[in-house]
Amino acid sequence: MPELSKPEWLFDRHDEWDRLASFATGAGSALAVVFGRRRQGKTTLLEALTDATGGFYWQARQQSSAQNLVSFSEAWTAWITSPDPIRFPTWDHAIRATFASGSQAPKPVVLDEFGYLVETTPELPSLIQAHLSPRAQRSGSCRLIVCGSVFTQMASLLNANAPLRGRAQLELQVGPFDHPTSATFWGMGDNPRAAFALHALIGGTPAYRSMVGGAPRRGNVDSWAVEHVLDPRSPLFREGRIVTEEDPALGDRSLYWGVLGAIADGHRRRSSLARALGRADSALTFPLRVLAEGQWIELRRDPLHRNRSTILLTEPIVRTHRVLIEANERRLVRGQGREVWQDARATVASQIYAPHLGWLACEWLMGRSGARSIDAQPTLVGPSTFGQGANSLQLDIVAVDDTRSRSDRVVAIGEVKAGSTPIGVDQLARLDHIADRLEGPDGSQQVCRVLVARSGFTAELGRAARRRTDTVLIDLDRLYS
Repeated sequence: MPELSKPEWLFDRHDEWDRLASFATGAGSALAVVFGRRRQGKTTLLEALTDATGGFYWQARQQSSAQNLVSFSEAWTAWITSPDPIRFPTWDHAIRATFASGSQAPKPVVLDEFGYLVETTPELPSLIQAHLSPRAQRSGSCRLIVCGSVFTQMASLLNANAPLRGRAQLELQVGPFDHPTSATFWGMGDNPRAAFALHALIGGTPAYRSMVGGAPRRGNVDSWAVEHVLDPRSPLFREGRIVTEEDPALGDRSLYWGVLGAIADGHRRRSSLARALGRADSALTFPLRVLAEGQWIELRRDPLHRNRSTILLTEPIVRTHRVLIEANERRLVRGQGREVWQDARATVASQIYAPHLGWLACEWLMGRSGARSIDAQPTLVGPSTFGQGANSLQLDIVAVDDTRSRSDRVVAIGEVKAGSTPIGVDQLARLDHIADRLEGPDGSQQVCRVLVARSGFTAELGRAARRRTDTVLIDLDRLYS
């Protein structure tokens, strides 16, 4: 089969398309597992793939195994253009027909919302495994793709003792757009300030654009947020709760929402989180593990303290719901969205923009552009605390390179400011004070100073940075370039 070109109408997803196209046109029988949270465009991507290859696409529903089997049989009848209706008596017969379908030419067969099937037909992974033995893979030609929207469900398919462990030739996650891609998708590639605000509020989920009917007019995120985030009639108003309720792993809603809410409120250390929830530190081990496995949070190791972690929310819309909507719901249902937005400006800056900007800055420093800027390739970047007790100092950014001869060598420290005014030389002076203590009296350990600002820098700070070789200023233009 010739190389498959990505449809022009399909935005971005170049890497995902290339990997799926390569898999779909390969030889022999093989399995691919595609996963990602809802509304990321998995279905659009897989439908485009089957359209381009003449393959089979079918989506399971939340219904009984028998009902899904009837639905599958009808879709299969239409795909093979059988003059007589096909009724598979069991899923074993259906899977056998699936793997026999590629006898003429390999075509992808997509079973979407696979988690629904496994819930009612738990033997299904074993039925598939029987057709993916080394001998069957060489002699067959079915390119089977199973897709699901719940991380924990899809991960369980490939766990150590699961039937399909070691059988998947491709494991592909379809996630939200990163911040530069999201800016282009929303038509705000030339407006980093508006693009950042939008990404901080709702993240990079592509479906949200169609859900609300388009991007902010003239980059006015303030009005857009009032109209589409704080309005109870908008589909985004309750999205922050709905996305978590779609995950069956979060069974105890009050517990998990309480943990997520406390993190959004600023409790990013385990001990602080335990105090906020009124629970023992040890009682958080299981819920934090479940949330991390579901990619609701990230437990990022502290660069300076190996036995500590910073807890980061990875779904911006969950944070927005907690900080803005849940805290002001009574006013919002009365139509006071504009007043709430005005009153919450300081809160939005400190609890939404600041943690999001810090996360983007840390990710940027781990990439090529960031590494070139600080003239080092850090192995870990994150927030940390320097010093002990009452003399400890909080740092938004600490970058370490633990591959150097000295363990956990600090290569950069930084501050992140998401306020509405430019930052000045006083922040650089603070970093100098800390860096001097890290570099030591002989200056043998060079530490780069990094300042990240949503609203830019004063002219005085700009001049000071240009005179030095150890200072990097990162504004939104640079973060989005």
